Amino acid sequence: MLAAQGAAGGGLNFNGFNRGGMTVTIPQGYTVNVTFKNLSSNSPHSARVTSIDAIKEVQAGTVPPAFPGASTKQPEAGITSGTQYFDFVADKPGTYALLCGIAGHAIGHMGGLTVVRAAQGWA
Repeated sequence: MLAAQGAAGGGLNFNGFNRGGMTVTIPQGYTVNVTFKNLSSNSPHSARVTSIDAIKEVQAGTVPPAFPGASTKQPEAGITSGTQYFDFVADKPGTYALLCGIAGHAIGHMGGLTVVRAAQGWA
């Protein structure tokens, strides 16, 4: 996942998408391995899968992740021009927010959706 890829949202984007434009769908029970890279050398970014209500939070990095491990390290501080890795098991079906935890970024529409589909929906 790339933060600040291009000019969409003034750089507040994941993979060039902002305002919920990116949806990642995961089968329930899968282990998700995320490589997060911030392309900006000027603005810190982070990534966290959390409750959909966190979209309204000014400081989304303080909202707990939806799954243990579903976040970059220190999401409220973020990183500039670097790479971080995180892994989690998507064990609860539902729709979750994928947000940057830097103050003002989630409310500035730097985010997307993560949908975990119930296990019976996958063959």
